[in-house]
Amino acid sequence: DFEVQVLDPNYETVPRVTVKPPTDGTATVRVLASGTRTVGTLPYTLLEINWSGVPATYKGTTQTLTLQACVYDQNQNYNTCNDQPVTVVFN
Repeated sequence: DFEVQVLDPNYETVPRVTVKPPTDGTATVRVLASGTRTVGTLPYTLLEINWSGVPATYKGTTQTLTLQACVYDQNQNYNTCNDQPVTVVFN
């Protein structure tokens, strides 16, 4: 498990975040907190990511999990998205 915070630098909306399905195992997202813009604070989403069911052969390796964060487009739909690879080390 790990936590990640995603911000909307345009001050428009709380980002929606999903995890692209990994090759092995299952990745799930749980929203821990979120907040709309306030003076001096960007809209944000704080998430817990859990990657379970990975094979034993992952021990001692580094793998990549891809998060996708979406914010408003010009029509206020969640269509402006960015994929962000996250490096995960399995100890």
